[in-house]
Amino acid sequence: MSSNAVIQRKLEVFDTTLNKLRGYLPVSYEKLCEDWGLQKNCRAFSSDSGRNYD
Repeated sequence: MSSNAVIQRKLEVFDTTLNKLRGYLPVSYEKLCEDWGLQKNCRAFSSDSGRNYD
């Protein structure tokens, strides 16, 4: 596969992902973490960080 084909494929994947994310608005950052399987890292977005995102 040529480098142009690789780049084209990556752009297609990127575009598909962006289209899936359009309109996605989680009710909280905890929900976002849950939806994306980031439970272990969710504390960075929670009130533990000193900011309230809710």
